[in-house]
Amino acid sequence: MRLTATLLLAALAACASTSVPPEERPALFATDVDAEGQLDPTNVLTAGFHPTPFSAAEIREACTDGSYRTFRSQGMQMPGSYLRMTFTGGTDESCTVLNTVLDERMEPVSELPAPPTTWSDLQAHGSYPAEVTTVVEAEAFVTAGEFDCWLYRVEEPDGGVWEYSFARELPGPPVLLRHLDAEGNVDSWMELVAHGEGE
Repeated sequence: MRLTATLLLAALAACASTSVPPEERPALFATDVDAEGQLDPTNVLTAGFHPTPFSAAEIREACTDGSYRTFRSQGMQMPGSYLRMTFTGGTDESCTVLNTVLDERMEPVSELPAPPTTWSDLQAHGSYPAEVTTVVEAEAFVTAGEFDCWLYRVEEPDGGVWEYSFARELPGPPVLLRHLDAEGNVDSWMELVAHGEGE
């Protein structure tokens, strides 16, 4: 879901703090099990792209008014940053995602503009070209817990890789996002630290 690369990463640039010690960073354990066959083929939005992990309807059902996801990230000039995404104003077609920057005590620092977006647009954030993407089973260990995931690995022309770990039980943005450089080193990441249901 490119929601992370647009809404989340842009929003997290608004605050920074100390770097996170290695022992406190999220962990990802991927398998060699091809998971594409587990995805719903009706979720293919564009020819030549993998199915998205969730449909627009599944995202809408999981992201009811008042539900939230809180993320922490490091790298990309955003070490230790926190961001809470709150879903509001939901209709059958769209919602508004309020982005609130938080400090280390989880107190609000600022809110960022949040125009309405359609559920279909949110679904499209998880659509990646099949030519450069593989999908496997994985387990993500983040502050919010342990999640069984579909891991989308998207290769970049320079050899870098984006890894999007979508929790099967939590439709919406990935619970863990990592970027690996051409040598395979993780140079930035974002993890889910808390989430809650709405109405």
